Amino acid sequence: MLSGSLRQQVIEEQQSQTDRSIDLRLPADPVVMQADDRRFPQVVSNLVTNALKYSPANTPIGVEISQRPGEAILAVSNESPVLSQEQQKTLFEPFYRSPEARSSATPGWGLGLAICKEIVLQHSGPVLGMATPLPMPQSDPAVLEAAIAAIVEKVTRARTACILPGFLVARANLRQELEAVIDHSGLPFATMFNDKSTLDETHPSSIGMYDGQLMNPEVRAFVEDCDCVLGVGALLTDFNTGAFTARIDRTKSINILYDHVRVGHQVFEHVWMKDVLQELARRLPRRSDVKGPPVSGLGSPRARRMGKSPLSISILVGSSFSSRMMS
Repeated sequence: MLSGSLRQQVIEEQQSQTDRSIDLRLPADPVVMQADDRRFPQVVSNLVTNALKYSPANTPIGVEISQRPGEAILAVSNESPVLSQEQQKTLFEPFYRSPEARSSATPGWGLGLAICKEIVLQHSGPVLGMATPLPMPQSDPAVLEAAIAAIVEKVTRARTACILPGFLVARANLRQELEAVIDHSGLPFATMFNDKSTLDETHPSSIGMYDGQLMNPEVRAFVEDCDCVLGVGALLTDFNTGAFTARIDRTKSINILYDHVRVGHQVFEHVWMKDVLQELARRLPRRSDVKGPPVSGLGSPRARRMGKSPLSISILVGSSFSSRMMS
């Protein structure tokens, strides 16, 4: 019976080797089929192992069996980047690994799914690979409106304001949305260490690096003296704050994260970064009156002699990466 085999293979063996959640969906009646009891469990094992390897650690795996006249159907699903049509065609070919798999640290030869295909074909069954995009989460309309109103009011009332873009913007593929906010508002932005390359630093609104006491003092003074600091996906780690030497007044700061917004001490839950940025690009006031310091370099390298050794450059770096959010 396929149902009993799946329960033993998926639940007992796979969950004993991982802390991941496996959602096993079985029909009310057992599914009976003729199969090689040595080879077919390998199909289940390979499919589930592949789904576990190539999906985020905190996401569940789905395993479902169903039956149609003359057919038993096994479906294994996970949450991972959507494959293109071309990738789906070659997914079960020997030695095929997607570009994401090849560039990851996950080991593999690209044979697990090819073995599955060969075993299923020997049982006169087809093998199909499909990718369906997950629906995007929706912001709560009332909470979104309240969050936007609070941000617009704070930026409008501020004598000076700036933006701190964070790397979470790049991870969410929202660079263009944030650039639209900057272009519409005219606000200057500074870049922290961990957020380099989030936005093009040749943009006319860029004022350079901000990293507490470790970087340009003019940029530091401007950012910390602003009446409103608008963080977007920004994390105040020790690396980003010059070993926590940054001094940003929480009451004067805003941070927009994936699924919530903080304005001062007020938190708005169930609003998504993309929706917030799209609204701000339409509704933020144009602040052409706010001017940041001119961009400047750090000057020539400075060195000092240490004993009898040749010239050496003193470098101060953060020694740990404990995370502390702006949220």
